[in-house]
This record gives sequence, structure tokens and C-alpha cells, in this order.
Amino acid sequence: MISCLKLIALAAALVAVPVWSAPRVAAVPVPVGGERDGDACGSLARPIGLKARGDGFLSLRAGPAARYRELLRLTARDEMFLCTSRGEWAGVVVRDRGGKDCGTGSPAPTRQTYHGPCRSGWVALRYLQVIAG
Repeated sequence: MISCLKLIALAAALVAVPVWSAPRVAAVPVPVGGERDGDACGSLARPIGLKARGDGFLSLRAGPAARYRELLRLTARDEMFLCTSRGEWAGVVVRDRGGKDCGTGSPAPTRQTYHGPCRSGWVALRYLQVIAG
């Protein structure tokens, strides 16, 4: 029979063992602008092809790959401004459902990191449909 003290010691040891998690990968900021006459982010898109019986969302990630941390789960109701692409990934700014101006509709002649009031990140291009721009 295991004594009470041995059970407490075993429980403490198990709590102290770190649980495996994906390694932290530094976030990749979304760049905007770079065209004198064009908007900071040129097109508006929404998610498509989301599985109704599956997860039903598109992950907004901290960088252009699935290994980056998930920042937000986007649904078919969400819209986003397409700002850049890198391989099979798009750097986007998520349009605020409350109508807040994200600051992507004005020209930004120099390429710069997005620091606006709306959420930004990366989504898989294959799940986007351009609806304007």
C-alpha cells in the first residue's frame, strides 16, 4: 500500500513535469502599403470552403505557416483586407464587425508594418475569396 506522503510526492512530481507544447516561433508582422496611389491593403476577402460539419473556422495565425500560434478563429461572416502574400499564405487585417476603421483604405506609399486598431495576422490563401478590389 502506498503511503499518503508517497502519493503527495508523486502528485507534486507530475505537476512539475512540463507538458509538451509546440515551440514558440516569433510572430511575423503583416506589412502594408508600398504603392503611392493604392490603398495600404488592396482587396477585401472572406473565408470560403469552411467545413460545416468540421471545425467551421479559419485560423488567423501569427505568421505564414501552420506552426505559428493561432490568434483568432474566423468564420464565414468575417471579412479581411488582403495586404500581402507569402507563398500559400496571406497577410491580412481583419475588418472590425463593429465598423471601426482599420486604416487600410488610404494610400501608404512606403512599405510598413501594420499597427492599426484591428487584428492582423496570416491565413491560408486557399480559403479566401476576394469580394472587392
